Amino acid sequence: MKLSIITVNRNNREGLIQTVESVLGQTWRDFEYIVIDGASTDGSAEYLKEKSAEFSYWVSEPDRGCYHAMNKGIEKATGEYLLFLNSGDYLADNTILEKVQIQLTGEGIIYGDLIYFYRNTKKVLKTFRDELDIVYLYDNYIPHPSAFIKRGLFETVGLYNEKDRITSDWQFFMKAIFEFRTDYKHINLAVSVYDVTGISSDPANIKMINREKEDFVRNNPWVLNDDFFHSINEARSILSHLADSRIIKLITSLGFLNYLRKYISRIK
Repeated sequence: MKLSIITVNRNNREGLIQTVESVLGQTWRDFEYIVIDGASTDGSAEYLKEKSAEFSYWVSEPDRGCYHAMNKGIEKATGEYLLFLNSGDYLADNTILEKVQIQLTGEGIIYGDLIYFYRNTKKVLKTFRDELDIVYLYDNYIPHPSAFIKRGLFETVGLYNEKDRITSDWQFFMKAIFEFRTDYKHINLAVSVYDVTGISSDPANIKMINREKEDFVRNNPWVLNDDFFHSINEARSILSHLADSRIIKLITSLGFLNYLRKYISRIK
């Protein structure tokens, strides 16, 4: 089996239906589909029971959160690659897996682009870099709903951290790429549509995201030992001090920096 698709859900029946229909409507169907529901009380479990013949495995039972549910899905998966498509997210069109499956060429992580769906307003395409460095990934991310992850990586790197609520997939990618040096590949294809009403997109959770990232760095000293990361952090610190400097503030208030930019642009 080349691919396992894992959907986790809790009390999001409408989003679950959207996700399931996008998966079952694919033109390429050589995959197993696993759904882990967290004992929903909104009719999700009843919907899954109606569709049970379409799933390789499904369960509705209490769990300890989103990442615990994902880990339960990983333990049941038998595919070479895993795709996590949580309830509310859906594949960009019904030919996506047909296009992607020929791109699953052995790299540890293969990721495409992502479409942000702003409920009842608009869709925005987010593209990602071909080449990743630790500074870029610290400030950004690999799009989880558009990432195909080798099943064996979870044995090498470990399962998702169930202690944190938002950044555990980011933590996994950081460890896989920069600590365990797995290979990766970006494909220029919008794979999935991401529902921005999720917890990680809520501005109110920015403090939690930052705290979880800071804890991750504190508990993984290899991040700070990376020469590139260390150099960039030093540069950031210098720029931060300069920004607070009275002299720089005075120069800025006098418009000198704008004059200097214009002068440089004329002599290029």
